[in-house]
Amino acid sequence: RATRTREGARLKTCLVVDAFAGAAGDMLLGALIDAGAPVDLGRERVLSIPALARVRIDVDTVRRGAFTSTRLVVQLPHEHAHRGLADLVTLIDSAPSLSDRVKSRAKDAFARLAMAEAKVHGTSVEQVHFHEVGAPDAIFDVVGFFACGELPGVEAFHYTNLVLGAGGVIHGAHGEMPVPAPATPELLSGHPVAYSTRAEELVAPTAAAIIASAFTPLAGDARVVQGRVGYGAGTRDAGGMPNVVRVWLGQLAAGSVREVAI
Repeated sequence: RATRTREGARLKTCLVVDAFAGAAGDMLLGALIDAGAPVDLGRERVLSIPALARVRIDVDTVRRGAFTSTRLVVQLPHEHAHRGLADLVTLIDSAPSLSDRVKSRAKDAFARLAMAEAKVHGTSVEQVHFHEVGAPDAIFDVVGFFACGELPGVEAFHYTNLVLGAGGVIHGAHGEMPVPAPATPELLSGHPVAYSTRAEELVAPTAAAIIASAFTPLAGDARVVQGRVGYGAGTRDAGGMPNVVRVWLGQLAAGSVREVAI
């Protein structure tokens, strides 16, 4: 006869990212909203950060290739601020509507980004000044992702694919840089990645910081009860592989599962 034993059969809510065509911070948040995270409550919590009070966030449904997906449209006030890590920590801590867990995860993501930038540019974490990723939209993407992830009770973050672009050039505050942007491979050190033949940036530094701070690979033998699936759209729509990231919510067995045959 055969018997089956289950050890640690408790299920926990997980979020799985499938970045088959790359990811950016706004795409991750858009996909999470598309999968059912309550956008109004998430927006309310994130906009409790005083520096984001004048930011307007709209959610649109767009088509990218074969996929209907959610895209965030961010309207920003004009500003010249170049924030450092200490500035971002102060901003995040000032939000009364964010839980301590969301604040901790968001601050960790920016701390990792500061360490990556410091290593690339040969400076200290304290001297790093964020340019694009210190802007209100990037702050909204990082904090909003963890705030919206908390609402459906996500306990674990995993990914199946991380695909980076190879070759090509991007233009940033430091001038021309190769693809991927130097901070991205630093952030994803130790994570399994694949490289596409597309000579364009696929995984943006903000997305890499989010992934590095909370995500681990989904085990090959993981057993997940499939939940809702969402797609987040990027701004670019140039044909070829659709510029979307896919996420799904599910229930993951928290312990090991063994089969014993007698």
